[in-house]
Order: sequence, then C-alpha cells, then structure tokens
Amino acid sequence: MKKSILFLILLSVFGFSNSFKEAVTAYNAKDFTRAAEIFQELAKQGNTSAQYNLGSLYQDGLGVKKSYQKAVELYTLAANQGDLDAQNSLGLMYMDGTGIEQNYQKAIKLFTLAMKQGNLDAYVNLGYMYSNGEGVKQNYKKAVELFTLAANQGDAKAQYNLALMYKKGEGVQQNYQKAGLPNILCQNQIYTNNYTKLL
Repeated sequence: MKKSILFLILLSVFGFSNSFKEAVTAYNAKDFTRAAEIFQELAKQGNTSAQYNLGSLYQDGLGVKKSYQKAVELYTLAANQGDLDAQNSLGLMYMDGTGIEQNYQKAIKLFTLAMKQGNLDAYVNLGYMYSNGEGVKQNYKKAVELFTLAANQGDAKAQYNLALMYKKGEGVQQNYQKAGLPNILCQNQIYTNNYTKLL
C-alpha cells in the first residue's frame, strides 16, 4: 500500500515537472497559447508556479485575452500558498491599483512576505514606496537600505535606484563617485531605464 502511494506521489511530481517544462518550452518558443493551456491544467491541480505564470500571461495578454482581474485571481491563489513571485506581482497590482482597488498596506505586506523569501524585486518595490512616500511616510534612508540590500546581490534595478539616491543625495550624502559605480554595474547587466517604477 505504501509503495503504491509513493509511486502515485512520484508520478504526479514528475508529471508536474514534465508538463511544466513543456509549458516553459512553449513560452520560450513564443507559443503562448500552448503555454497557457498547459499552465491552466497545472494551475487547476494546485501548482503555484503554473498559477503565477498563467497570471503573468493574463496580465500581459499573451496566449489569452488580457485580464487584470484573472491575473489578480491567479496571483492571489499562488501568493496565499507562499509563491514569492506571485506575492511580488500581486503587491505591484495593489500598489498601482491594476485590476484591483489600490491598497498600499496590502502591497507592503506582500512585498515584505516576498522579501523574506529572497525576492529582490520586492526589495526594490518597497524601496520605491519609501522613496516616494507611497503608503508609508517618505523615508529616503529606508529606501537606500532596501536598494542596498538588493544591489549587493546584483539586482540591476536596485543598483540603478541606489545610484540615483547617491546622485541626488537622498538618504545618503551626495556622492557622484558612488552614483557612478552602480551605473557601471547596471550596464554590465545590460539594464536600461525601461522600468516604469524607477525613480
């Protein structure tokens, strides 16, 4: 009996794994419709990575009709099960009020949960909120602290934001030399200023 249960568990795990790889392969081949179909099946089975990825497809309208509400629904399912990328993405939607009523406190909570699991984008997003006083009292020093934590781990957006803080002298003593170093690091990562939430 125990062996048959173990076999079924292994079969389901490897089944998830193979199907997920197929979805990623379809996505990379720009066959978004096929990727969405596979993610949909896995999402129904409770696969949090599939829920997150399907949410991203709905948010961007790739392979499915664009629907922020559906993206929020899927991100919420995955975030509630501890998926750090879903927590960060859902936090962004709450921060911007995209597909859901704007709620800075929920955004902060979700970014904090994602940060605890090591999501560097969440550090940058929460740093952005502190640097601009969105949902929190404006606190440049806290923003610098968050950007620094992510920048030290190689995150290009954090490096760029930290460079701006040094350039402007916000939360740190103005220092053009330090402002230049993160810019160099960013260029090494081929990062350009296309991110809409940068300072």
